[in-house]
Amino acid sequence: MDEKWGISPEYLRVLETAASRYLGRGAPSLALQRGASNLLATYSPEALRRRVDIRRRWGFAPEGYTVSVGNDCNLNCGYCYYGAGGPAGKEVVQIDLERLGTIIGEMKNEFGIRFVTLTGGETTLRLREIAARWPDVTFYAYTNGKLLGAEFCRELEELGNVVIALTVIGTEPVHESIRPGNYAQVMAAAENLRQSSLVWGFSLTESRVNYREIVDDGLLDCLLQFGPFFFRMIPFMPVGREQVGCALTTEEYARIAEVIRRKREDGLLIHDYINDPTSGYSCMAGAERSFFITERFELCPCVFMDTRTPPLEFRDGSSNLMQVLREHPYFRRARELATRHPRCIILENPRWREAVTQQIVD
Repeated sequence: MDEKWGISPEYLRVLETAASRYLGRGAPSLALQRGASNLLATYSPEALRRRVDIRRRWGFAPEGYTVSVGNDCNLNCGYCYYGAGGPAGKEVVQIDLERLGTIIGEMKNEFGIRFVTLTGGETTLRLREIAARWPDVTFYAYTNGKLLGAEFCRELEELGNVVIALTVIGTEPVHESIRPGNYAQVMAAAENLRQSSLVWGFSLTESRVNYREIVDDGLLDCLLQFGPFFFRMIPFMPVGREQVGCALTTEEYARIAEVIRRKREDGLLIHDYINDPTSGYSCMAGAERSFFITERFELCPCVFMDTRTPPLEFRDGSSNLMQVLREHPYFRRARELATRHPRCIILENPRWREAVTQQIVD
């Protein structure tokens, strides 16, 4: 395992191959230049030393974090882990950008992090506004693609600090079974991204719905025609409004890992830290490597966990973020559980919610 990056030499070789292929398309775009600059800043010797020192003092040091831009969405998917969309008349909450700026500043100053993952809700509802406000940060945004028209993509190109993760579930019949009317929008968005200079890729949730298409190679090969820079594979988590038996078995995840390894031999960049141990990652919960901030500024040990702390306190341009990360029992307990369930607390412990909230001793 590479001590500097925390990932395997094999995965580093895949990154280098993918980057070379992407750079070979022509002069580096503004998005690629700024993305590389922020990546180098996040993993500079100074930032790495800072996180190593913090890990020695605190026992953990996050390398990234995810923020919900709001709980509103222009789709209403039944298995959404966050319950976005939802019933008509629900209270719509969007994140306060002044307070978000405080958090971004604290994470830069404390941990040297200049990458922020955005989710929600639908990120493109506020993506341009957020990216324009913090040009020295790169925002990795998950999106359903509904708003990614050609003009929208051009505006993101001019900003230069956005990476797009376009969500696709499967081929048209499979995708439409989950998100009716969205498949054509995703394909149009992929074409607009293909013609842009943005750094982008596809995000796939591995589930019972699309398992056969993934292991048969047809889905990935079909999507490769659009020239994505990466694929992001995320296991289905049984935490949404409709838990429709979508979670896969350990054996099925192992078969997907075989597909990933085979594709990587061709230089394809695929992120899947849960199902592919060659990437070197383990459970990231509890700020061991990452954490989640809701649009109300509650903190969660993991994006998929609904165990939320009280909202952060803001006073005189600062927050109590660091104190919550260090001391709140949900985070301390999640870090303890992550050592027992290095692959994923949720997937390996059916009673994870009770364990995180210390209602049981497992």
